[in-house]
Amino acid sequence: EIMLYIKDKIGIYAPDYYKDFKCIAGECRHSCCIDWEICIDECTYEKYKKIDGIFSTVAKDEYGASFVLRADGRCPHLNDDGLCNIILSHGEDYLSQICQNHPRFYNYISENRVEAGLGIVCEEACRLILENENTFSLSETDEFYGAEGQNPQVSFDAITPRNRIISILQSEGSFYEKLDYLKTEFNLPQI
Repeated sequence: EIMLYIKDKIGIYAPDYYKDFKCIAGECRHSCCIDWEICIDECTYEKYKKIDGIFSTVAKDEYGASFVLRADGRCPHLNDDGLCNIILSHGEDYLSQICQNHPRFYNYISENRVEAGLGIVCEEACRLILENENTFSLSETDEFYGAEGQNPQVSFDAITPRNRIISILQSEGSFYEKLDYLKTEFNLPQI
């Protein structure tokens, strides 16, 4: 994994369906709050220290902090209706970073560009992706990533070849014709 520290806040580019994602909470059949380790970032851990009802459910070791799951594998803050008691009692600002972001992910393309998407581990994200009828493209969102005072660690540009691959895959022709074309254009021995 590449760590990238952003110097200034930069725009996030994402597919058109990205902005439509909203957790379906109690309607979800496969909650991310069950049978997953739920990590807690350091900033949120400091908030939780001040709230007995939350902090008593947190364990911390040399790898970091996380919630201690109940015997049935559920997050201790997931209620019987499939809703998060932390959100209900304190608001979304009290969620750990992973809970706020999931299933969103971010790819750091360069010091000037972050691209976002939705992971298919989430059923609502899958629905949005699979029901999307638009041609895949990335547009700048109204979100920003990064903070002042940080320095970029990585600078590379994968946009041009990636856009060419997407263009080929979206062109007319059979899937196998497209694969053959990709092999030829990018000098790949096999796909």
